[in-house]
Amino acid sequence: MKFWIKNLLVKKELLKDDPSMDMLAVKTYSSDTTINIKNSTMALINCGGVEANAGGTINLESVIIATSGHARLSFIETAIAVSGNGTVNVNGGKYSSDKYCLHIYSSGGTINVTDGEFTAETVIEFTLDKIPYPDAV
Repeated sequence: MKFWIKNLLVKKELLKDDPSMDMLAVKTYSSDTTINIKNSTMALINCGGVEANAGGTINLESVIIATSGHARLSFIETAIAVSGNGTVNVNGGKYSSDKYCLHIYSSGGTINVTDGEFTAETVIEFTLDKIPYPDAV
């Protein structure tokens, strides 16, 4: 399954009491999913940007992702994340977050950066937990 998104404008603000505060603007849930986002802007409050999960792929080209505020779970506060061997390819753009720009969870994944500007409290974060992930890369 492949998706192409161009000239997208996402403005999303979640309220502190909203149970969907653990959400991201874009997330893959299977290895046969590729999402291509080009020339788009995501202005997000109290939620995260994109996450490639379960072996899926997200390609970002000339994208702006700005996350701010605080999600109920702090590890969600990221512009770009990978987990479950997902892959995000970044080719240009501007990425900012109050917490993290690039986040790799314990379950593994790959973030390939060709070009881009990154601003955050912590630009690159690696989360380690006590759950074993034998397939993590």
